Amino acid sequence: MPDRRLITRTLALVAAVGQTVALIGELEFLTASNTREALLFIKGLSLDQRVGDVLFGGCAVVLLAVCWRSAGQASRKYWWTLTAFFGLAAVVKVTGSMGRFSRALRSLDSGSGWYGWAPSSLILVAIQAMLACGLGYFFLKWVQSLDTPVRWRMLLGGAVFVAGAVGAEAMTEWLWSVYGPASIQYVLADGLENALEAAGLIVFVDGLLIQCATDTRRRWQPA
Repeated sequence: MPDRRLITRTLALVAAVGQTVALIGELEFLTASNTREALLFIKGLSLDQRVGDVLFGGCAVVLLAVCWRSAGQASRKYWWTLTAFFGLAAVVKVTGSMGRFSRALRSLDSGSGWYGWAPSSLILVAIQAMLACGLGYFFLKWVQSLDTPVRWRMLLGGAVFVAGAVGAEAMTEWLWSVYGPASIQYVLADGLENALEAAGLIVFVDGLLIQCATDTRRRWQPA
C-alpha cells in the first residue's frame, strides 16, 4: 500500500497551492486593468472547485477500498453508506449541480431580506445544517467504535469540515447578502470556508488510509 503520510502531505500541498492561487484570482476586482486580466484568467480556472473535486473523489476511492476490505464485518453497512454519500457528493461537485442550485435560489432574493439575510442564503445554510445534523446522528455512535487513530481523525476531520461547510458558510452567505460577491469581506470568508472544508477532508482521508491498512492486516492475518 502506498505510504499514507506521502499521500496526505501531497493532498495538503495540492490543496494549499490550489486554494491560495484561487483566492488571489478572486481579488481581481481590486486591481488595475492590466493585472486584472491575468487574475480573471486565474479565477476562470476555478482551482478551489477543482481541489474540492479531487478531495471528494479521493475520499470516495479510498472508501471503496475500505468497503472491499471490510467484507464480512458488521460495520460494512456504515462504510457502504458513507461511500454512497461521498460518491454522490463527488458527482454533485463535478457536474456543478450545487452551483446551479445555488444560482437558481438567488432568484428568490428580489424581495425583502430577513435581518440582513437574503432568502437564498438562509435556505442554503438551513439545508447544510440539517444535512450535517442528520449525518452526525447516523454515524456518530459507529465512529466512536472505531480504532482510536481512525476515530479521532474522522471526528476531527468531520468537525473541521462542518465548521467550514456550515459555520463559515453561514458567515459567507451573510456577507454575500450584505456586501455582495464583489467585496473583500465575502472573498476572504469564502476562502476560509474552502480552506476548512479541504483541511477537514484531508484529515478524514488520513483516517481512512489508516483504516484501510488496518483492515488489510486483519484480512490476511494467519489464523
